[in-house]
Amino acid sequence: MFKTFLTLIILFSYASIQGQDWLPIGTKWSYKSSFFGESAFNNEYLITGDTILGGKSCRILEKSQESCDLKPQVEYFYKEEGKLYYYSNDLDFKLLYDFSAEVGETITIPIWEGFGTTNDRYIRIDSIVNISLEGLELKKFYVSDGYLNTDGSITYGTSGIPNNNIIIEDIGRLGTFSHYLESAVCDASYTFPLDSFYHPNYGFLDFNETTLNSEEFQEFDISIHPNPSNDLIQIKNASSTERVVIINQIGQIFYEMYYSNSKENLLIDISKFNSGVYYVQVFGSQSKLLKICKIVVI
Repeated sequence: MFKTFLTLIILFSYASIQGQDWLPIGTKWSYKSSFFGESAFNNEYLITGDTILGGKSCRILEKSQESCDLKPQVEYFYKEEGKLYYYSNDLDFKLLYDFSAEVGETITIPIWEGFGTTNDRYIRIDSIVNISLEGLELKKFYVSDGYLNTDGSITYGTSGIPNNNIIIEDIGRLGTFSHYLESAVCDASYTFPLDSFYHPNYGFLDFNETTLNSEEFQEFDISIHPNPSNDLIQIKNASSTERVVIINQIGQIFYEMYYSNSKENLLIDISKFNSGVYYVQVFGSQSKLLKICKIVVI
C-alpha cells in the first residue's frame, strides 16, 4: 500500500514537471553585451532542466555571464495561461510577460530593483502581428514602456535599447530578456540586443539586423492616420490587404470590407461611429493577420 502511494506521488510529480508550458530544455538565447564601452561579448541564457519550486513546475534558466538586471545567474520560470512568471529575489513569483495580452492593454510588471525595493513598470501593447520563423508560429508585440509620475500619471516611451519595443511570444524582448531597469547599477552603457535564439525543435532563429529586416520576420509596415479621428482614417502601405475589420472593445463588428486589388493607401469613413475605442484588423492572403491597431473615435 505504501509503495503504491509513493509511486503515485512520484508519477504525479513527474507529470507536473513535464506539464510545464514554456520552452523546452535546451532552449538558448545569445545576447551581444558590452560594459563601459568594452568590446562586445556573448551572454548566453540556457534552459537546463526542471524543478518544483513554491509548488510550481519551473524551468531552470542559467546565464553564462552576470548582467545588470540585478538577478542571479540561475533563475526559475513557469508559464500558466499565457503568462510567464519568474522567481524573484524576494522569494516570490512575479509576472514577467503576458503573451495573452490584447492590443490596448497595459500590463503592470513588478520589477525587483535591488536594495529591497520593487517598482512597477507598465507595458502598453500598441500592436500585435503573427509571424512565422522556421515554421514556429508566434505573436510579435510592439510595446511602449510606462513609468509612474509623482502625480499618478504614466509616461510612455522607449528605453533606448535596440529593438526593445518588440516582444516575441515565449522568447521575450529583443533588446533584453528581462524588462529594462533604470537603476544606478545599469548606468554603465550596457547593451543587450538578442543575437540568436535556439529552439531544440526548430533550430536557430537569427535575430541580427539582416533577419529583423527580412520579409519573413517583418510584418507589413501598415499604419493608420489620423488617430484619434472622427471622419476618415487612412490605412497606409495596404497593398497586400485583402480584408479590413473594425471591432469595438467587446468584439462587435462595425466595419468589414474585402479587397481584391487594394491600393497602397485605403480610406475608411468612420464618421458614423460612436465615440470610443476600436480595433482595426488588417488581413492579407489566406486570412493571415497582418496588423491590429487601436484607434480612438472622438
